[in-house]
Amino acid sequence: ESLIADREWTNKFGEKLIWQLPDEMVVGQKEPEKGNRFSLLMLFTDGNRIDLTLLSKKEIDPNGKTDSLTIVWLDKDNMFPNTTLASDLDYLVKEPTEKEFLDTCNEFWWVCTYVAKGLVRNEIIYSKEMLETIVRPLFMNVISWHIGVETNFSVSIGKAGKFISNFLSPELY
Repeated sequence: ESLIADREWTNKFGEKLIWQLPDEMVVGQKEPEKGNRFSLLMLFTDGNRIDLTLLSKKEIDPNGKTDSLTIVWLDKDNMFPNTTLASDLDYLVKEPTEKEFLDTCNEFWWVCTYVAKGLVRNEIIYSKEMLETIVRPLFMNVISWHIGVETNFSVSIGKAGKFISNFLSPELY
C-alpha cells in the first residue's frame, strides 16, 4: 500500500516520458479493478519500458502459473522458489485443431461477404469494422498457422504480428 500511495520510488528507474496506471483508469476496462495488485506501465526518456505489477501476499500463489515472460525482481520472502528463466514460450504459435481451422476458414469467407456488401452500399465504417474486428484476426490466425507449420510451431509472430515479415518470403509478405 505504501508503494502505491507514494510513487516517488519509480523515479529511481529514470525520467518517465509517459506512464499509465491501468488499475486507476476507466478507459480500456469495464470497471476499474480494485484488488491486491497494482500495475504501473512506464516509458522512460532513454527508451526503456517497464511493465511492473505489485502484488500483495494475498494475491500470490507460489505454485500458480505465471506468464512465461515474468521476471521476479524482488522475492525477499522466497515465495517464488521455482521461477524459471523468462522466455517467449507462452507466445509461440499454437497448432490449431482441425475444427478450429475449418471454422476459421468458414467464418473468414462468410464475413468477407459483409465487407463486400458494405462497400457496395457505401457503408465504409461498417465495412472497416467487419474487416478489422473479424476478418483481419481470422486472417492473422491463418498466417500464423502457416508460419507455425513452416517452423514446427517453434516461433512467436509477436504482438499484432510484428515479426511476421521475418518468417514469410518477400513475395508472400
